[in-house]
Amino acid sequence: KNSEQTINWYLLSGGHKLSESSEPVTIGSESDLLNPNLVQLSYGDAKVNEADKILKEVELTVNTNHTSYPELTVIAMVNSQNSSLTDSHKFKVGYCTEHQVGLQLSTLKSQPRGKVDMTVESEEGSLCGLSLVDKSVDLLGNENKVT
Repeated sequence: KNSEQTINWYLLSGGHKLSESSEPVTIGSESDLLNPNLVQLSYGDAKVNEADKILKEVELTVNTNHTSYPELTVIAMVNSQNSSLTDSHKFKVGYCTEHQVGLQLSTLKSQPRGKVDMTVESEEGSLCGLSLVDKSVDLLGNENKVT
């Protein structure tokens, strides 16, 4: 009772370690004691019928950014005496860029040769590549389509 364990966790994406951290956890009651038969850590809502299957619920806060796209792997490890509990889970990460880029057009529709003003905003030092193609170009049978 009242033993302290350390959860070590690692964040990986694209085969690269993004970060690592550890979290101390105090195990203090009979239901918190390590169960030698339990070999998997869990995430989300733990729906377990047997009370002795839940070791300890710990909330880990993970920050994501452009380096974790499209998938983030969380590896968690707990060492106790001569054994280790290790588990990993993969999470989908929504698309994001390192710099925020804004694009505004003066109109969403225009006639061929019509005037359209384009405003691009971004942080200083950002590199942006833009391409606007008039749809009337498609009518001419352009073989160099950008998709």
